[in-house]
Amino acid sequence: SYLACPYRYFLRHVLKLQTLDDDAVELDALAFGNVLHEVLRKFGQSDLRDSADAEKLRKWLCQLLDEVADEQFGTRRRAAVNVQLKRVESRLEVFALWQAGWRREGWTIAYAEVSVRPSVDVSSMSNSSSLNEGNQKDASHQPAFTVDGVPVWLHGRIDRIDHNEVTGEWAIFDYKSGDKGASPEDQHRKRKSEWIDLQLPLYRHLARVFSLSQEPRLGYINLPKDLGGVGASFAEWSRDELSDADAAAMRVARNIAHREFWPPTDPPPSSLQEFNDICQVKVIGER
Repeated sequence: SYLACPYRYFLRHVLKLQTLDDDAVELDALAFGNVLHEVLRKFGQSDLRDSADAEKLRKWLCQLLDEVADEQFGTRRRAAVNVQLKRVESRLEVFALWQAGWRREGWTIAYAEVSVRPSVDVSSMSNSSSLNEGNQKDASHQPAFTVDGVPVWLHGRIDRIDHNEVTGEWAIFDYKSGDKGASPEDQHRKRKSEWIDLQLPLYRHLARVFSLSQEPRLGYINLPKDLGGVGASFAEWSRDELSDADAAAMRVARNIAHREFWPPTDPPPSSLQEFNDICQVKVIGER
């Protein structure tokens, strides 16, 4: 958010302003993605998460979708919502095929939907089997960065960490449910130089708590509208490029610590549009 616009970051994360809308009659993009994420969270923490049987996975995912839909929207739903849920189901059915093939390549789901927060007490991490339950987990007492002598800790939730039993590789994934399949490069950098998002690079630091045996690959599992794009998309950043991402994170931390939230980004970013009125976007004589 800060990289997109320091002032809009201030409005959302410091003043904690938000919009309210009681006119919604169907799922917006956020609600649509939340349904998918909740189904995949339940799947990633279930006994069938490492099945290579595509049909069994398909039936299980559809059953989980029914459960999530009833929990979130009740059994008497608007027709528009039911149509959207069928679209979610279509994506999950193709995901089941991809997941089965991914498992046959040796990949297992090691951790799913785990929240990592800093704590000086790491004793609770001794039982690794508990990490797959999706609760908040304590991270190392070591900060991710030290900026101007001040420690900076990270906290966040990782959608999924996979391990390949054959090659020993690790992969950190974030689920993406946008209409078009997302590329880590396109989402994170502009013109392959300017970092506009630091999510996947920062996941490397969150993942320290899991003591992975080697550096993980970073990527998305896409579940787009175009079902031909369902599957994994990996970043191919070098060590130097990831170091540059860390430097960008440190600059953001320094600026926030110094309360540097001005001026608003111009032209306005495509994200954080709920603050366009406050920022007087498209107003004659705007300042």
